[in-house]
Amino acid sequence: MALTTTAWNACDAVVQLDNSSGNLIDISGSSNSVEIDFKNDIGDYKVFGTKWKGRLACGKDATIKIKIVASKSAAEAMKASLDWFFNTSNSRSIRIQAPDATSGSDQYDAEVVLESFSIPMPADNASPVMCELNLLPNGAVNYTSL
Repeated sequence: MALTTTAWNACDAVVQLDNSSGNLIDISGSSNSVEIDFKNDIGDYKVFGTKWKGRLACGKDATIKIKIVASKSAAEAMKASLDWFFNTSNSRSIRIQAPDATSGSDQYDAEVVLESFSIPMPADNASPVMCELNLLPNGAVNYTSL
């Protein structure tokens, strides 16, 4: 097979998250990494007289991890995440577009809950603090092509 000519990177990905008013805000400028991990729920079984297991699929799940740059602006990911954790426990909308927001790009939309939010603060690191959000879908993750 010949080398692909349609490879892409995530340099221009767009990440949007609901703020406390329920409006999607672009947090791309304060986000550093997004990881979407899709999972099928699988049950396995084995019966007498066979060497191999059988498997059945029934259900889907996902986790979304976002690394964000710690910042002070109210319109960026850090303040929106702190507000979400400390002031509400409801789900919020997320939209991820990759490789960018142009026609033909992939788009993932979901209502998500904030499972965890870590803020590591090492004293010996001059780099910006990189926080991590772990999000779980509250319902379906929708995939479309723009």
